[in-house]
Amino acid sequence: MGILSVFCDEAGTLGAVMPHDPYYILTLVFHEQSKPIAEQVKHLEHSLGETKHVQGKAIHTGPIIRQNESYANQSIDERRHQFFRLMAFIRSCDLSYKSFMFKKTEYDSVNLVGRISRELSLFIRDNLPYFTSFDRVILYYDSGQPQVAKVLSSVFNTLLFDVEIRRVRPADYYLFQTADLICTLELLAAKRDNSRLTKSDKAFFYKSGEMLRQIKAIRKKRFDQ
Repeated sequence: MGILSVFCDEAGTLGAVMPHDPYYILTLVFHEQSKPIAEQVKHLEHSLGETKHVQGKAIHTGPIIRQNESYANQSIDERRHQFFRLMAFIRSCDLSYKSFMFKKTEYDSVNLVGRISRELSLFIRDNLPYFTSFDRVILYYDSGQPQVAKVLSSVFNTLLFDVEIRRVRPADYYLFQTADLICTLELLAAKRDNSRLTKSDKAFFYKSGEMLRQIKAIRKKRFDQ
């Protein structure tokens, strides 16, 4: 018995299908609080201090790859260093994740929300012995999309007994930043499979086979009960 932390992030929006936004991905990262990660966090913070990462700001993987927002003036090496530091952190932590991917061409916005709710409910029901083995579940979400926040609260509170929903500031939790990175890699996997990779995607992972290696590495952390 104990506490399960669930960090939720997403890639894409629930709005209209756009050429640059054909998918919606919801990722849940699971961390059992009985398995401490303090040493891993300490090591990550030390290694980030050797990069151009701004202390107190979240690592945001999409902008790192696209070289926009706060990364606009950073070189590819500076951006890659931050990405791979966070990847090393994920590999070193005892955690797992589940990603739900939806092609937006198959749903309008209302039906997409319903589908997200259905898939999330089925996943929890299929793994109910695992989730009910914890005294408490704490769900962390930045409330980026209110409809998704309602789905998360409704599904978790309906199926599990003691659930707390916390609105998170991404910079405060490396595990939330982990969920962001996983969303980005799962999105890249879909884009790669459908020949939708952008010039920025290809430029960031410029070494032969590098993108696929990172996708395979992260998928070793997939939830498997």
